[in-house]
Amino acid sequence: MKVLLVEFDLFSSIGGGQTFYKSLVTRHPEIEFYFFKTGQIQDANLPKNVTAIPYGSHCSRKYFGPSIETTIRSDIVERCLNIAGSCQGLQFDVVDYPDYQLFGVFLRQAFKHFRVKANAFALSMHGVISTTHELNWDGELFNSTVLRQTKILEKIQFETADIRYGISARYISEWAAISPLTCFEYDLTQFFSFPAIEPVAEISDPRLLFVGRTEKRKGPETAIDLVWAASPQLFKEKKLSIIGPSVWTETGKSSEGILKSYGDYRRVQLDFLVKNSFSEIARSINGPKIVLLPSKYDTFNLVSIESLFSGCPTFIGDGAGVCDYLDKKFPNIPYIKIKMRNPLASTEALVDHILNFKHFQFALIS
Repeated sequence: MKVLLVEFDLFSSIGGGQTFYKSLVTRHPEIEFYFFKTGQIQDANLPKNVTAIPYGSHCSRKYFGPSIETTIRSDIVERCLNIAGSCQGLQFDVVDYPDYQLFGVFLRQAFKHFRVKANAFALSMHGVISTTHELNWDGELFNSTVLRQTKILEKIQFETADIRYGISARYISEWAAISPLTCFEYDLTQFFSFPAIEPVAEISDPRLLFVGRTEKRKGPETAIDLVWAASPQLFKEKKLSIIGPSVWTETGKSSEGILKSYGDYRRVQLDFLVKNSFSEIARSINGPKIVLLPSKYDTFNLVSIESLFSGCPTFIGDGAGVCDYLDKKFPNIPYIKIKMRNPLASTEALVDHILNFKHFQFALIS
């Protein structure tokens, strides 16, 4: 079976969707997977069942003429034609694309144009880009016409897929209110290999981490607030490690710059790091760790699963769909659910976890 994952530089990218795809690849060695590479990726470092297809330019946006900008997203059409052009001579059983892109709207036609054969097109549901834009740092400035157009294309992408699937029951329910079409919910354990738990022997104070893309909806500034609120009670230096890529606002500001300014305001020292996986984080940051994930909105949040199953006490915002999953599937696994209407109400719990880390880690791994 041959499956094309419409993702770029998959094994050097960060994000929940990328983590899901990488887990899917490693859990199914019997399937031949393909993705696109844009740089000098060393194929020898890839799993044996993975082929990286060089992504090339096969179509320029100038091909469409000036009027197309007012009707459809020519940038997406161009990308889809380049995707299909890069696959010339290949055929796939399944073409799988994530819903945080809009490739599904035009990819079927692009494949026909370049005579690339595909038996089925599958939409992998992780979270649409329009929501990210609306909840971004300056989301109110996002062009309303583009936003409406994006939402229309997202609905078209959803309804024209042959298969729709996801791991978040909450997110699938959101789509059920929009469209009656069937979505398949898959248990995370079918795709995800849980990391081994390694108890921490060190007695040092735990490191406080925020892990994930620094979009506003994921609440990195709330993590700063929690560290600020907890520090006076601990009489410790205020530190927070933010591990994840920066994002850019509609006005060209970086989230890292915004968070640095906010950290200065709260007098919280920030360390910015970028790692490709939670296991890489665990290797590079020795000693006890507490993970803060105060999501205002998240369709799932795979990082929280990685954190908990790695033995890290974890605080999760109730805006994340993973809370439903944990409460239903793993009710005995302790975590702190941050009520995002009043996140600082979790300050006392954070102080308790810092002062009594070994106790809470033992409760987590026992």
